[in-house]
Amino acid sequence: MRRAILKAVSALMFWVPASRLVKVTVWGARFKLIKTLETDDELASFGAVWSQNVELPRGTQAPWEYYLDLREVRGNKYTSKRWLYDPHGFAKVLAIPFFGIYVPVCRIALPEELNKLLGIDATVAQP
Repeated sequence: MRRAILKAVSALMFWVPASRLVKVTVWGARFKLIKTLETDDELASFGAVWSQNVELPRGTQAPWEYYLDLREVRGNKYTSKRWLYDPHGFAKVLAIPFFGIYVPVCRIALPEELNKLLGIDATVAQP
């Protein structure tokens, strides 16, 4: 009995609630506000497209033109990440590289659809 209670308590101690996207803000050059996604429909559409990405090999770079701020809630705590984004579908978390830490570049599967959702007016040609 004591073992079962101990397992239950330790499972609760390390349980992490799932995060939920609550806001996406799109910034352009010089941090000009382009669009904010806040409705459940917009966020669901964004999540469906954003989740279909592929990590690219080391050394991949792109001319970053936009910033995306993704705000999530996990339990009762809010977190935010800033991503660099290129309308050709390249994305990367904005991070300060130190001690050889590599930040991967991802490729979004449907950049045209994501650009339309984000309010980015760009004709996407293959880079």
